[in-house]
Amino acid sequence: HRVTSDDADDGIDIGDIVWTPDGEKILYSRGGDYEFPEKPAANPALLPQGVEEDVYMVGVRGGDTRQLGPGRMPEVSPDGATVAFLDKDQIWTVDLRDPSAKPVQLLHERGRLDSLLWSPDGKYLAFTTNRGDHAFVAVYSFPDKALRYLDPSTEIDRDPVWSPDSRHVAFVRIPPDTSGVSFKPRREAVPWTIQVADVATGVGHEIWRA
Repeated sequence: HRVTSDDADDGIDIGDIVWTPDGEKILYSRGGDYEFPEKPAANPALLPQGVEEDVYMVGVRGGDTRQLGPGRMPEVSPDGATVAFLDKDQIWTVDLRDPSAKPVQLLHERGRLDSLLWSPDGKYLAFTTNRGDHAFVAVYSFPDKALRYLDPSTEIDRDPVWSPDSRHVAFVRIPPDTSGVSFKPRREAVPWTIQVADVATGVGHEIWRA
């Protein structure tokens, strides 16, 4: 059955669809370019006011839609109380229990952020921060209000996954692209690895190599 009420022929996309843990609400973003998120929002209808990318929440049976704030890629905490999302390459949070709550910036971070992922116990938020020729997997601790990079290196870390006990994060590590550097050897294939890092210390180790 129909849930959203947008009926204008404006070509604005909807994406980033996620559930609340109780299955009663759906969060999504509207606007933006889901194929190339770093590009400005498409405006195929030439709307004079332009197109902004915003995060919304709506009940699974339809009804009133709540606009949570500008951004994309919403991720709901395991207890359903908080949503984290990205806006202008920064992480913002909104209290879903308070209908009047406004977005609050969680931290100030460099690089292009991606892959928001709550820990199963809801105490941590993992994400990736891409710095161009290298990338980190980072974890923000809500109890400590502290940020930690997991086993940081000069390579590209991506695709974090939590362990069920929220104590470790596994992720993929690949070497940076050096094909444009003439004095370095050119690889026939990328020797990616799987790393596992301890969230408390940030220390990691390799468990598998392609």
